[in-house]
Amino acid sequence: MSSKLDCHPASAEEILTAHRNVFDVWPTDSDIDLHVAKRKDSPKSLRANYFVGTIDGKVATSLQSFPTLFQVGGRTVKGIQIGSVHTHADFRKLGYAELLIDFTEKYEAERGIELSVLYCDISLKYYQKMAYQEAPSKSGWFVSDEWSEERLDSVPDLAEIAPRDELNALMNLHQPTINQRPIGILRDEEYWDYTLRKFPNDFFWGIKNADGELSGFVRVGIKDGVGEINDWVCRDDSPELIRQLMLGMTKKAKAMGLTKIGGWLPDCPTVTELVGLQERPKQITMFKSLSSDLNLEPDLMATANYFTQIDHV
Repeated sequence: MSSKLDCHPASAEEILTAHRNVFDVWPTDSDIDLHVAKRKDSPKSLRANYFVGTIDGKVATSLQSFPTLFQVGGRTVKGIQIGSVHTHADFRKLGYAELLIDFTEKYEAERGIELSVLYCDISLKYYQKMAYQEAPSKSGWFVSDEWSEERLDSVPDLAEIAPRDELNALMNLHQPTINQRPIGILRDEEYWDYTLRKFPNDFFWGIKNADGELSGFVRVGIKDGVGEINDWVCRDDSPELIRQLMLGMTKKAKAMGLTKIGGWLPDCPTVTELVGLQERPKQITMFKSLSSDLNLEPDLMATANYFTQIDHV
């Protein structure tokens, strides 16, 4: 058997093999054929570009590369988000995944990609040796039993939002706020549509004024009596609006009988005055510049604090 790893964009057949290979780590069904069928047609998988490393024609390692537009320092930057990095059990401990990541970065950089982002579930050192930098990655949970009805009584109720019907309002709220940050993920209408198909059963709750204008929203997925924040934003990152949104969300969760609600949250005074935050044990945001024109300054990295779960790959 050859020891030379051949890295390249995946063929249609190799994509199916990659989906089959990840069954041991990320199964979508107990039956492997159903797993492949579900995974290949998921909104997330359909957005990805696939890269593989093969040995004698056999897929040894694979990953997904998701085209993503970022706003960095006031300019639009083409980037990728790397996910589903996997090596077949027969080829582990040989450094193949690292070689495939390196190939993917160079391949994408030659096509104008300047930034690579991934979300680490393993030792940070693995990606740090490839020049990825850790960004702030916190989470926190509002526990319903810790918030009495009396404590929440004066909190204004959040409005129910039908995201498809109010997509323009969501987009018009999200984009200007992202543009004010040192870094953020840009969402056009196609990307918004993808996020709505990705988690179609999420709840959207919002802050609206007397004229019905939206000034903040939170998107929540519910499973086993727990609410998880998948997305949120408040106009201009207003501390008062953030406070109102977080408390309104907690009030809503308590009324629905959820035991807790939370997830990815930024380490900012408005949030930490309300809830304790912890370092996320997984899904740790990491950045790598693929261009000499893009410098990842500390203030830029700090703003990744505001990244949300919906953009995770």
